[in-house]
Amino acid sequence: NLPVLPIIIFLNQVGDKYGTMELRDSLFGLEIQVFRFLFVALKGLDALEYMEKDNWLGVALTSLMGIPEKKVAWVGAEALRKISQAPLDAHKQFLLGECVRAYLPMEPEQKAEYDKFCNGNLCGSQSHEQNHL
Repeated sequence: NLPVLPIIIFLNQVGDKYGTMELRDSLFGLEIQVFRFLFVALKGLDALEYMEKDNWLGVALTSLMGIPEKKVAWVGAEALRKISQAPLDAHKQFLLGECVRAYLPMEPEQKAEYDKFCNGNLCGSQSHEQNHL
């Protein structure tokens, strides 16, 4: 029997970046269960900091982190470029790239800027469907 370390990843929680939490269940005033776990709140992390690292999952998750409004398009395009050049097989690159594409929060003007970056091929390879047409 190996121990299990529970870690919860919050996608939209703002506040502490990471830490520990616990949930307590009681019945008739008797504490019957305590569940302690680690957590990471992605919105509390700095996307620009993770863009500088060679942690490919971290780069993909930047789309869910705190991004300065003026940098959203650049972060998305740069994350896709870095992932497309990462020393990973094509399937892993595709999955990480889809995380960026699915979760990058963009307003219409940011989408237009993102499209300019991608048309200049800053984004590396495009979506799976475009690669297989």
